[in-house]
Amino acid sequence: MAMNKLMHPRNPYKKRPDFKQLAIDFPEFRKYAKQDLSGKINFNFKDHGAVWALTKCLLQRDFDLNVEIVPGHLVPTLPLRLNYLLWIEDLLELYRPKNVIGIDIGTGSNCIYPLLAAKKFNWTMLCTEIDIESTKCAMRNVENNYLSDKISVKAVTEDIILDGALEEDTFYDFCMCNPPFFADSEELSMESKSRSPSRKPPNNAPSGVPSELITPGGESVFIARIIADSCVLQERVRIYTVMVGKKSTLKPLKEMLRENEACSIATTMFCQGRTTRWGLAWTFIPGLDLNQVENSQKKNKQHSYVPFQYKIQKVDENTLKSVQEKLISILNDLQIETDLEDCGNSLMMTLKAFENTWINSRRKRRMEKKKEAEMSNSDKTSQESEGKKSIDDTSCKSEGTNVTGKTEEDTSKSSNGNEQQAHLPEKPKLENACTPEMSGQKRTNPDELDEKHSKRQKLEEYLVASLMLKDSDELDVITLELYFIEGTGGKEAANQLLTYVKNRLK
Repeated sequence: MAMNKLMHPRNPYKKRPDFKQLAIDFPEFRKYAKQDLSGKINFNFKDHGAVWALTKCLLQRDFDLNVEIVPGHLVPTLPLRLNYLLWIEDLLELYRPKNVIGIDIGTGSNCIYPLLAAKKFNWTMLCTEIDIESTKCAMRNVENNYLSDKISVKAVTEDIILDGALEEDTFYDFCMCNPPFFADSEELSMESKSRSPSRKPPNNAPSGVPSELITPGGESVFIARIIADSCVLQERVRIYTVMVGKKSTLKPLKEMLRENEACSIATTMFCQGRTTRWGLAWTFIPGLDLNQVENSQKKNKQHSYVPFQYKIQKVDENTLKSVQEKLISILNDLQIETDLEDCGNSLMMTLKAFENTWINSRRKRRMEKKKEAEMSNSDKTSQESEGKKSIDDTSCKSEGTNVTGKTEEDTSKSSNGNEQQAHLPEKPKLENACTPEMSGQKRTNPDELDEKHSKRQKLEEYLVASLMLKDSDELDVITLELYFIEGTGGKEAANQLLTYVKNRLK
């Protein structure tokens, strides 16, 4: 979950849930959690049942919500849903309404947004849904959680989005919508018409019925219909919001809003795990500046979203896979820890460096080679000196003289006591003089030193960053993006690392 640190600051899932504790507390989750020999819990996110079990357990544990879902329907991911709701909460803070009333367009069978909005934020919600089976399931979820006084579910026809769904004489503080992303079943099966064949399929389990995933013309046409209704309703909804699945959709929608004289337009980015989505908000109330939310957040966290970028021209030898292999080789040379993740529409690596190994790396390599050469010459000189000494000792013995300068005859006399010989006191052995026992110091186990060093390193991470590779068929380039997350080296360390990588990739 490389980009979790870029989640909304109030999102409780910035820190990954404790899967081991969930397995202990919830038997339903336990059957999908597999523990390996090291004690780590492995969880298969490609298993539809496993993902739903995780979501259901988290809803029960963290929000006291008991939610059912129709088999095959869309499984909600809580981090993304909460990021969207928390952004809306920030927008509402601009004028602080006392009793918040909101609308969820296309609530789905699980009715997840209204349930969270009512339970966590105490908002009143109107939900609309076109699918009959989903409408019935949403109503059951509201009743089972005793929230009928806060949430009403309304069945509508396909031609109704906002205009015609609102209750008469009611003004709403916001509307929200997670629209279907795909234009047709062919685009859904391909996931994206611009997907490169070298890309791997998404890591998460596919889910959702056609009404939840497909709409004629795709998300851009669906959101354009919401904009058209907002131009009619104007101030009956104070803040209109939608979630956007493709960044390329934002620009034409913003142009449409400007043409229709929206008073304020704001965007944001939702980062969670391996998924990125965008939020679009607008209002027709004069003086309500929605960009105040983003401007205040930029000082705290939004600057972390701006990556350092490098574009690599795609040629025969430069494919997404080959660039990935080169990157891993470069990072391994720098002793940087890497954790490769498949993000579906891109490749992402989480990087951890405990020291700066990329600054003056050439100079460091030259110094290491020079040091090795000096040590080699020193060893050679030492060997030659020992060889010469051995020859001298042999020569002395052949002449009847030992290495102390005495003849064999003198030595014999001294040993028989016939002649007194003064002897110098023996020097204490160095190893005995410096033992921990004599000095009163405790000997340190080398393994303990390694453990202490490892702990110190974990506390002093020099750089933690996310490196993302994106393959663009339209521009015929591979984009490398480096997101700074944290570390004592700061953003400058990330910039220096990217410069080093660029030079090695050229």
